[in-house]
Amino acid sequence: MIEGDILITRIPKDVSGKMRPVLFLRRMPSYNDILVCAISTQQYQLIQGFDLLLSETSTSFKSTGLLKTSVIRLSALAVLPSENIPGSIGKINNADLQVLKTNLATYPLKK
Repeated sequence: MIEGDILITRIPKDVSGKMRPVLFLRRMPSYNDILVCAISTQQYQLIQGFDLLLSETSTSFKSTGLLKTSVIRLSALAVLPSENIPGSIGKINNADLQVLKTNLATYPLKK
């Protein structure tokens, strides 16, 4: 697994227990845990200037392994043990990964 991979796993907050796609953002400094964010086909969840929309019409969409236009939801983060991840279905391009990391690091908090 490398940063930018799209993985399939169970998300702790998801009460349905379904396997869901997530984006591997960063390996954490201890315990071999990884920081991931949820991926959803529910486009209404998109937060402009923060999340990223992956469109089926994009030339890089095929490499994601996703089936439909999806939102990478930086607002839905989780830290997971890497041994619970069965594998990768695809990846996003490096430019999109950098946009997400920059958005996460610099997004202004509203008070």
